[in-house]
Amino acid sequence: MFSLDPDCTDLCLIDSGIKSLDKVPLRQNLQSINLHSNYIQKVENLSHLCKLRHLDLSSNQISVIDGLDGLQSLRTINLSCNYLKDLRGLAGLRSLVKLSVSYNQINDISGLKSLHGPDYKLSQLELHGNQLSSWKHVLQCLIGCRNLRQLTLCWDGSSNPICDTRDYRAKLLSALTQLETLDNVNKQGVLVSGTQVIADIPDRTDDSEDSTASRGKSPGRRKRRSRIPGYRKSTASSRARKEASTPPPETSRYFDTFSYVVFHKYSKNTYANLPAFCLERNML
Repeated sequence: MFSLDPDCTDLCLIDSGIKSLDKVPLRQNLQSINLHSNYIQKVENLSHLCKLRHLDLSSNQISVIDGLDGLQSLRTINLSCNYLKDLRGLAGLRSLVKLSVSYNQINDISGLKSLHGPDYKLSQLELHGNQLSSWKHVLQCLIGCRNLRQLTLCWDGSSNPICDTRDYRAKLLSALTQLETLDNVNKQGVLVSGTQVIADIPDRTDDSEDSTASRGKSPGRRKRRSRIPGYRKSTASSRARKEASTPPPETSRYFDTFSYVVFHKYSKNTYANLPAFCLERNML
């Protein structure tokens, strides 16, 4: 199905119609995998990837976190825009620094208790666009994440029910003393959006040729690709496809360091308020 360069350490198959990870030839030397915007329902076939550092499975159809056992080198996971309701399945990920699970249906984060203690490195957690409503639950699950520095529960109009409570920010910063920023604002009230806590994420530089290199079509190019998982510039063909299904002008486009999500501005953070355009294009 795919012709891949055996020496390439980055695999990027965005919007490739993939329905199962079993159908993807995942070589042991891979350090970065980007399968944004496919049809994957189950996390599997990853246990042998001992060198894997960055995994992007955003905008798929995953409802359960599973199959991450043994990924001791994994530093970043992006599971935003899926169908998650809880965060079970993260046990043993001691090297995990950044976890992005925004725009899901999460109301239970007790799975984060498996990352409690000084030996776990989780520093950046993105949870905006979910259904967290219990103060007690959130504090119990996060207070033991000793290295947590950046927490996002509300961003760009997308939040959690807990964010509507009185003195939400002051209470959370008071209880979680390890935090440096909440919702991309530091303790001094200064916006620090875009702060990157991970030094080894590949650079944002990319070109249209690189987007096909991980498929093995250009063996003469550099083997080590320079890209942030989830980021891709539009080639002429991909730009044409996008123009064919251009959303209404009020649509806002947001980019982060893992993947892009296209959606309309909305006031609630439930799937019912997201546009049909996102669902049709598998953006969720």
